[in-house]
Amino acid sequence: MNSRTLDLDDPLTYAGIFDEILYAEDVWPILEDDFNDHQEIFNKNPEDITNSNIKNLRYKCDEVFKKNYIYVMAYHACRNNDPEQYRRLGLLTATQERLEAKAREIFAGIERLEEAISEAKSYFDAYAGSVHMYISAQFAAIDYLDKGSLYLRKVAVNLGAERHLERQGKPIFVKCKLPLSWLQASSSFWGEYRFLHLYITSLIRRGIWVKAYPDEKYQDFPESLSIFQAIPPDNVVSVLEADVCDNWKRHLNNNN
Repeated sequence: MNSRTLDLDDPLTYAGIFDEILYAEDVWPILEDDFNDHQEIFNKNPEDITNSNIKNLRYKCDEVFKKNYIYVMAYHACRNNDPEQYRRLGLLTATQERLEAKAREIFAGIERLEEAISEAKSYFDAYAGSVHMYISAQFAAIDYLDKGSLYLRKVAVNLGAERHLERQGKPIFVKCKLPLSWLQASSSFWGEYRFLHLYITSLIRRGIWVKAYPDEKYQDFPESLSIFQAIPPDNVVSVLEADVCDNWKRHLNNNN
């Protein structure tokens, strides 16, 4: 992996620059003493951290992160019959017109369709104008590969047609390379929640866990983000289909 690109699913990510930060003599004893007392390290804004050592650690992590990485990997999972679409067009932002047209195509002929689409509008509002991504393939693979779009799932629930939706398309797993500048310029799914915070704290959590509990499997949090712009084809690293996705899910389940 290019050292300028951060991939949280690449084991080599955790063997490098953050080791010297987390395991430094003036830092690790503080964290090791009682990790639960230092949850401040995961504050969205380092300025709000009261412990000076923890605050300095977060600032140092931020500094090293921005100095060493110019790209991050992010993942989109869905169901689609045309995987080549992502290689041709990249990932398009969610629009009400596009999602409603897809709902009418999938659920054509089912009673109460227009009512179900109207009731699902609140699910669209959360993602309007964005591309929903995960910072780790582990979480992108949880249910989007099986059930597809959250908006379409809401329409299906309203119609009592969940099984019908699950039979549509095939699992598609899209891995993208995003410039840090896109993360810094976008608004996140949680409003003020910072994108860089997601990546930095995930690295910190993993580093702490592996050092403190070397014999236990690491469990991260399902962090997601919304990129408020389309992702061009040039930023699509790979598109995995059907059986490949199933094998990938089994691999993740066996290793997490």
